Amino acid sequence: MELAYRPQKDWSQVVPESVHVLQESPWMLDGTFQFIHMGHRLSAFDMVSNMHAVLVSRTPYTTYELKKGSKVRRVPIPAGSISVVAAHSEYQAFTDGSLTEDLGLLVNPARVLDLLSQDETVKGGVQPRDGFGLNDSRTSQILTMFAEDLSSPAPFGAAYREGLLGAFARHFATTYAYSPIAPSGENTLSLRQLRVVEEFIETHLAEDLSLASVAEVSGYSRFHFHRLFKATTGLPLYRFILLRRVERAKELLLLTNDSLSEIAMEVGFCDHGHLARHFKAVTGLSPSQFRSQSNR
Repeated sequence: MELAYRPQKDWSQVVPESVHVLQESPWMLDGTFQFIHMGHRLSAFDMVSNMHAVLVSRTPYTTYELKKGSKVRRVPIPAGSISVVAAHSEYQAFTDGSLTEDLGLLVNPARVLDLLSQDETVKGGVQPRDGFGLNDSRTSQILTMFAEDLSSPAPFGAAYREGLLGAFARHFATTYAYSPIAPSGENTLSLRQLRVVEEFIETHLAEDLSLASVAEVSGYSRFHFHRLFKATTGLPLYRFILLRRVERAKELLLLTNDSLSEIAMEVGFCDHGHLARHFKAVTGLSPSQFRSQSNR
C-alpha cells in the first residue's frame, strides 16, 4: 500500500499500532487507482504518500491537528467528509487516539493524466489541491458504492467498478485539480457501433466483461465509451450486461434442463447464489420459481 502512516516514536502517548487494512483492491485501470478501506488508533503520525490520496471519513467525528512545516492548524473531520492529500505532501498529524476509519482511493499521478487525456484535452497537469474535512457527496457516494460492491456476495463486477472509477477520475480532475478539462464533442454511439458492441457482449457474456474490453471494440477509450454508451442506451454498461445475463438465463431455464449452477456459469455469474440474487432483483422471481411457473 502506497499511503503510509509512520508513528511518531518521540511522543509519549503514541498508540503503537500500525494501520489496519480492512479491504483493498488490486491496482486498477492500468495501475491508476487502488481502493483501500483502513482504520487505525494512532495519536501521532506522519501522513505521507507518493500517490495522490482521496479519503472518505467513516468515523462519526474527529479532529486532526495538522502540522506542515511551521504551520499548525486544527481541522474537524465529520463523517462522510473528504480529505485530499497530493502526492509528496507531508503532514504531521495528531488526534486523540480514538479509532479512525477511512475509505480511500490512491491515485497514481503518473497514470491519471494519461488516463484522462484519452478522452479530454487537459491543459497542463492534474495536480490536486490538499484539503481536509471537505463536503463532497459525489466522492463519498462513489467510494461507498465501490466498497459495497467489493464486499458484496453478488457483485456487479468489473465493468461496474471501472465505471465508478471513470466517474471519479473526471470528478477528481474537475473538482480538485488546478487544470480544467475541456469535454469532447461526440454525444452517442452510431447504430453500427452499438450493434458491434452488443454482439461482442453477447459473445462474451460468460466472461467477467470489463469496461476496457467492451470499449476496445467500439474504437473509443473506456471512459469516453462509458458516457456514450449510457447516452445511447439509457443504461450504464454494467446494468446492460446484467440485464442481458438475466435474459440469457431465462432462455436457458426455459429451453434446457441445466442446473442453476451450470446456467450461472454459462451466463457470467459466479455461482447459483449470485444468479439467484440478481435474477430475483430483476424479475421478482427466483430462477426456480421462474422455471416452474413457465413449465405449467
